Amino acid sequence: VRALYRWITAQPVDMMLAPRNKPSTNKPIYHIWAIKNSEGNYSQWFSKLCRAAKIPCVIIHGRLKGSSYQVGQSVFEDEHYGEWNAVLIDGVWRFVDAYWGAFKSQNRLESRSSSHKTLTYTCDENYFLTDPSEMIYSHYPEVPEWQLLQYPWTINKFESCANTKDRFFELGMSLDSHKKCVI
Repeated sequence: VRALYRWITAQPVDMMLAPRNKPSTNKPIYHIWAIKNSEGNYSQWFSKLCRAAKIPCVIIHGRLKGSSYQVGQSVFEDEHYGEWNAVLIDGVWRFVDAYWGAFKSQNRLESRSSSHKTLTYTCDENYFLTDPSEMIYSHYPEVPEWQLLQYPWTINKFESCANTKDRFFELGMSLDSHKKCVI
């Protein structure tokens, strides 16, 4: 699982050339083509790699507090839909988000006349085997069992919780008080 995650997050998909015509689905270039043509995504690609390696893996569908999320807003399925994976390791399901893991940072260069985004492809370890108690702050599965929490959250709790990012948990921080995004 580690090797697959590191490999897939190291692929600069946006910079890669892909054929104009749809390649055969059994060829590796198909997954690059599918992502570039909005017919596939990282979770599907990761899942196929896991299946080829005989690693149990599922695609989880849900809502994300990603780059388009504004603090305090409702997290609508059509605007905030996302997919990520769970893999079975030693009898325990663990989370992997290869898409979020592929982009450690975004640099924004702004001038008066235009704005440019440069994606930096650097593996973000925070999305490899992420603890469910941390993942729930940004990823809300459609099926409550895939929260992997003893006490699953409701969508209302997810929407109202503080908007913490992965660095918050990376620094070993936690919320002892003021757990809502709007106070």
